Amino acid sequence: MLPIRLGVIGCGLATKNLHWPALRRMPDKFQIVAACNRTPEKVREFAQMVEIEQTALEPAEIEPVEIETDYRRLLDDSEIDAVNEWLAFYEAVRHGKSFPSTAEQCFTDQQIVWAMLDSAAHREVVNLK
Repeated sequence: MLPIRLGVIGCGLATKNLHWPALRRMPDKFQIVAACNRTPEKVREFAQMVEIEQTALEPAEIEPVEIETDYRRLLDDSEIDAVNEWLAFYEAVRHGKSFPSTAEQCFTDQQIVWAMLDSAAHREVVNLK
């Protein structure tokens, strides 16, 4: 199975310090192909960090991370299988993207990652309760 091509919406501290460390431990399951943040400097910094680390793991197969400041472009991109933005799940599903529902915000990164794997296969909202 090919890795899920993931678009990351929001490149702040939670993404850098919580979600990315969990995702990078599973390069066979996920590849970050796009990143979005309202602040161009934050998204560039995150994309550069991801590219360096992903390339170190799978140098021949990694493409540059697409950089955006408008999350709707990630939702419209047919090359992206899933997004990780926890606030705009209805738009993700409306655009045919997978989306884990984290309404309770009390799940481990491992639970979220497995829900993303499941939802990407089915293109639906997965409730983690």
